[in-house]
Amino acid sequence: MNDGSSYLYINYSVMNHKVNNDIKRVYLARQQCDYDFQFTLHSSLAGDTNKIHVIDTALHLWSRLTGLTLQLECDANGNPVFENSVDMVGKNIISLNPNLQGSRLMSTHRSFDTVTINNVSYCYRTTGSNIQIRTQPQNDYTWSYSLTDLMLGQRSFYQIFLHEIGHILLMSHVKSQ
Repeated sequence: MNDGSSYLYINYSVMNHKVNNDIKRVYLARQQCDYDFQFTLHSSLAGDTNKIHVIDTALHLWSRLTGLTLQLECDANGNPVFENSVDMVGKNIISLNPNLQGSRLMSTHRSFDTVTINNVSYCYRTTGSNIQIRTQPQNDYTWSYSLTDLMLGQRSFYQIFLHEIGHILLMSHVKSQ
């Protein structure tokens, strides 16, 4: 590209997904949408402009880095679509969950199945890739919605969401600087 950006091309990534103790390649698949990955916001995020802005910005960053299209589902007017269910076949849902287990701030859920063709096993997604977000971090921390700065007593919503998108893209644990 002329603007000096570079791309990270990913056809597949070996992830910590094992079938019978064998690590398998998991191929990215579209989930009933016109783009590589379309994410739908749960109604629990309606009106939370800070979280929605950061989610949208993070999806655009990963799109630039990977060459994939990652975007929020929008209506004909360009407004985000909100769903009332967190369990929708074929949709990648981003939702708030104030009761995530343990100290988790965000969590990714997805399901895989395996098919064997010419003695080669391939894994593929059977459901959407859902991301759950704790409403607020525990232990007197708050979310910081800054894309660059972090203050004492805050957790970076942007950095942690980028990390979860890394899981969706099957890159295991992505650490940001």
